Amino acid sequence: MQPKNTTIAENSILSPEDLMLVMDKSRSNKFIFALMLLFHRTQGRFPISPFEFHPKTIDMVAQQLNVVIPKGDFLDKAVRTSMRYRTEIRQITSFRESTNADADMLTQWLQESATIVNYNPNQLILKLEERCQQLLIEPPSLARLDSIMRTVVFTRDEDLYSKPTFDPPLLKFLKLNC
Repeated sequence: MQPKNTTIAENSILSPEDLMLVMDKSRSNKFIFALMLLFHRTQGRFPISPFEFHPKTIDMVAQQLNVVIPKGDFLDKAVRTSMRYRTEIRQITSFRESTNADADMLTQWLQESATIVNYNPNQLILKLEERCQQLLIEPPSLARLDSIMRTVVFTRDEDLYSKPTFDPPLLKFLKLNC
């Protein structure tokens, strides 16, 4: 979720404060920490896959840090072994992990605001991710987001189809007058 009116290049620039944080890391950890920090700032979550890093971002961060991009599957290993960075990045960005109570709150919120997006599953998940970013909560897992979205759609359908289609007094009036 790239902030509106910004380019990939603008989202790939480390601020002076970020550079100070990155430079505190060991030589081998600076690069991946910088990538994860920038990704979290723009997406409001951590990458699930190394393929989520934009190639231009990788190049620009390497230039800013004056490092050579490692060869091979370093990003895949780094994403899998970056758990220790997550806590630090959460503190820096003021985000927190989502809880079950957050999932319940997001379900309730989405049920109340979902009419805007006409229950399109992709739009519902995007709305959930945007709401999480507004609340400084990391989105739940994709499976949990899907579960929340399905709960909202199911509840809406149940409400829609459990109500009579005609008002009984109106139905009686129609029978008498036809």
